[in-house]
Amino acid sequence: MTDISAVDREQELGQAIASKLRGLRRDQGLTLDRVAKLTGFPRELLSRWSRGKRTPASVFLCRLAATRFVVCRGFAR
Repeated sequence: MTDISAVDREQELGQAIASKLRGLRRDQGLTLDRVAKLTGFPRELLSRWSRGKRTPASVFLCRLAATRFVVCRGFAR
């Protein structure tokens, strides 16, 4: 049987990441195309993350944090 609380936590995390990505992009006045160029991630993948349609793995979050677009403390807030 699936642990519903674990599924719920994963969905909540995905939505929190999506919200943070949208906010960081908005605050910096960046388009998805510009973020794609800065990070090296495909625009469509960034769009899915930003809409909460997919949740990035931690390795991808680390890659985002290593760019000028996102600093680690931006996700910690």
